[in-house]
Amino acid sequence: MTTISPDWIIPSAIPFEHLKAKDLEECLFWLLDAMGAQNIEWRIGGTGGGAPDGGRDLEAQILVPSSDGDLSLKTFWFECKGRKNTVPPEVVRNAATHASAYSQVDTLVVVTNSTFSNPTTDWVREWNNDPRPRAKVQLWDRTKLEQMLCRHPSVALRLFDRSLSLDGRLQALATRFWERFEYTPIRLLEELWEARNELEITPIQRFALIVNECSNRCLELRPWATTTTPEQAYRTLEIALANLYYLFLKILRSGVDDAPILKSLSHLILIALREYSAELVSDLLKAFEAEWASKPMPEGVLEIVLEPVLRFLHQELTSICVPTCPRVSRLARDERMGDDQDLSTYWYRFEQEGYSGVEDDRILWIERTTEPCEVGFNLVQGQSCPLSESEVLLKNRKNFLQIAQQIFSYRMDCWQNGRAEIVPPTASSD
Repeated sequence: MTTISPDWIIPSAIPFEHLKAKDLEECLFWLLDAMGAQNIEWRIGGTGGGAPDGGRDLEAQILVPSSDGDLSLKTFWFECKGRKNTVPPEVVRNAATHASAYSQVDTLVVVTNSTFSNPTTDWVREWNNDPRPRAKVQLWDRTKLEQMLCRHPSVALRLFDRSLSLDGRLQALATRFWERFEYTPIRLLEELWEARNELEITPIQRFALIVNECSNRCLELRPWATTTTPEQAYRTLEIALANLYYLFLKILRSGVDDAPILKSLSHLILIALREYSAELVSDLLKAFEAEWASKPMPEGVLEIVLEPVLRFLHQELTSICVPTCPRVSRLARDERMGDDQDLSTYWYRFEQEGYSGVEDDRILWIERTTEPCEVGFNLVQGQSCPLSESEVLLKNRKNFLQIAQQIFSYRMDCWQNGRAEIVPPTASSD
């Protein structure tokens, strides 16, 4: 579990004095969501500030422990009272009386951005001590809201990110990714990058940063895995693989795009191959195959979860190696437009039936097998490039990673040497 740091939230930066009406309700909505409340209903009721809400602004069900230790769902009503001064007793009394008319209500929570007066607190204590079966009353004031925002910094990031310290915003970014598969704006990524040498980034946070960059197509601008030690980068890959089943289960349930996850894992594998042997990286994948949650991973699950990562890595290697290869020409059938749309299907946008969705993903691979391989693979005459022959399966992962390591190392060296040979232009003098 993540340890909550009190330094993440800057309370003075939370605009409590302006947190009224729907702003206060929205803050409460996202806090309840972060707390794991179920069946949350925000009873906005209309477009005006005085829209009828049936005696509560929000309604939710929350798991509450009983005296014997069991958990049961209880119905909570929430009434928000944005105030400049303290909340008087009659406001709470009227809300409690109304809620008690509904037998399904277990607890009424009155929420304010300010404080409750002492008479209000005394009245609530007397109300809750009454043995009659009726809704209990809780009071959440500004201090309570501060405490809850500290426990759930992702809510503060969503509503008023300047109330979070930089460490708090980093943790909120990680929380939003791991718990909700939500990505953060580029502006925050830029701020974190500027302060990267001041932050203590954990592997689980680093992976969240890398996935966020991949979702924004900005990994080359902020390559987070290169800003740490090889050991920490390897540990980040280890953490990501340990959570791979969880990640893909979330992907399947939510229907989000899995490309940022695959790209991030492919990137981390290549980072690991820069420093460690292909055998060691293969053993890391094997450890994931061996068990998950102390149980052997079923073979069918492995094919769904792990093989897509290796196939994505294969595509990436092909993309960096083939374009400059004197031996291979690789042509896809389609032509790409600037917005990554297939030109061959463009005109279906203007047809009533639309496009059938049947794609021709065939690739023409032309290879001069009499030419030597510049990457250094010892190919006898007539033998094809390993990228064309290598079928990416779990059972041959070690051989594939050895191929990946050799291609990546050679192409990386070529790129770095090419940069070193570029002589910056010198200014000429008349």
